[in-house]
Amino acid sequence: MTVREPEPARPDPPRPPSSQRRARGWLGRLGRRGLRSVLGLLALILVLSAFATGYVLHRAEGQVWPQPDPPSVRLATSDLATYRAAADTPPGVADAPIVLAYHDIVARPNDRYDVAREEFARQMAMLHAAGYRTLTGDEFVAVVRGRPAPPRSVLITFDDGTQGLWTYADRILRRYGFHAVALVITGHLDDRAGPYYLSWPEVVRMAATGRWTFGSHTHDSHREIPVGPTASRAPHRSELVNRRWTGTGRESVRHFQRRVDADLRASIHDLTSHGLPRPRLFAYPFSESSLPGQDPVALRHVLGRISVLFDAAFSSLARNPEPVGVRALARRSLILDRLAVDRYTSAFDLFAAMRRMRTLPVSQAAPLARDAVWLAPDGQPVPVRTDGGRLTLAGATTYLNARYAPQATADWTGYRVSATIRSLAGTANASLLAGAGGSHPIQARVSARQVRVSQGRTTVVAPLDPRNSHAVAINVSGHRIRVTVDGVTRYDRTLVDSPLARGGIGVTVFRASAKTPFPAFEGLRVTPLGTS
Repeated sequence: MTVREPEPARPDPPRPPSSQRRARGWLGRLGRRGLRSVLGLLALILVLSAFATGYVLHRAEGQVWPQPDPPSVRLATSDLATYRAAADTPPGVADAPIVLAYHDIVARPNDRYDVAREEFARQMAMLHAAGYRTLTGDEFVAVVRGRPAPPRSVLITFDDGTQGLWTYADRILRRYGFHAVALVITGHLDDRAGPYYLSWPEVVRMAATGRWTFGSHTHDSHREIPVGPTASRAPHRSELVNRRWTGTGRESVRHFQRRVDADLRASIHDLTSHGLPRPRLFAYPFSESSLPGQDPVALRHVLGRISVLFDAAFSSLARNPEPVGVRALARRSLILDRLAVDRYTSAFDLFAAMRRMRTLPVSQAAPLARDAVWLAPDGQPVPVRTDGGRLTLAGATTYLNARYAPQATADWTGYRVSATIRSLAGTANASLLAGAGGSHPIQARVSARQVRVSQGRTTVVAPLDPRNSHAVAINVSGHRIRVTVDGVTRYDRTLVDSPLARGGIGVTVFRASAKTPFPAFEGLRVTPLGTS
């Protein structure tokens, strides 16, 4: 057995002096502490970064709500065919824009002014299929200032500035390349989105897309106030166009004017201070500009201030609103009609309403068609029958007044309306009207023995050969009116050519007793002047 001898012991390395040992210990401790400090600082930075990121995301989430995908749309085959056929129909001459008035787009409607997002999507799909083109705010202002409107143009407006515009409407509009105008109550907007109003960050994002134009719906005057002495019973009207009842009487005119001016200017400043263009469009709260003002002095002041601060303003109370044609603009460009859309308006209902408003060329007039629209002056439908080329009006009254397609014929001029009026027995009489709805309508009323032509303060009466029927025709040009009865000229006047003198046609009938039939209009025709 081999025995291994142990290795000789190695001497310990020499120890450094005590001062060096102390220095190395201090440096080691410093290094360890520094490392711990650096690691701690990095950890703190990571925590603060995570907190800051979470805060920013939380704040952004509170400022801007998420946008869900637009709902899918399937139009009924028959409806789609109708819309596409309308798109293929030549547009009217000088086709005038139609303005639509919405409020909120929501997932589940709770209010009359709410429109379900699915229905709004169907309505936009209808507009696209029917060949409508949406206008931007600037394009609409150009039309107001006299530029011809593109065919089948429509301006989509939303009042108030509700959350649904960003959450639902924006992406639906994007799907079709459509534009819209949001008329916002600026004093109700802040940096937090919803639950009812938009946030300013959402407004800025919407404006940046180019899909949205922003206008004013006041700063904080979208409310109703008491305008009478007894608060519990006094009527409440729009704060914008009425003087407030203070308990001791109405507020002074000067105070009212200062209040209104401050509100309108504040709404403009609110938008421009957030980097948006100066608003050019305005919507009256509650559309109250269309109603008789509680105080005409107050209303006149508001109309005057809005005419200075904005290019156009909207109402939406008209039962049968007109498109924004030359006559509407000449009449009062600062109170333009809009077609109101609410939760009960289907896509097809909207299509039909817009078709009634579409400018109709004189050459396409069909007053004896089965689907011809005849309305009373108050906008209610009038029952008519069109049997064998004859128009007869029905009803239990002894007098009826009806206009043919008044929304689509408002800008007519250069036409001839003619008919043979029959069943003029006894005291029965009937009239043809031209320029109906304009500032200078003309009425040719015939009975068995007499014709009475009236226009404004001018009235001409002439005897006729007694008979049961008479042939009546009215020629309307831009500046001349001529009426013939049985081929004889009974009235011939020259007027100043004005858009206000334009308008469509109408009829009136009178009978002594509801037991006798109304007079009838045989061969009722409308033709452009220069054609037979």
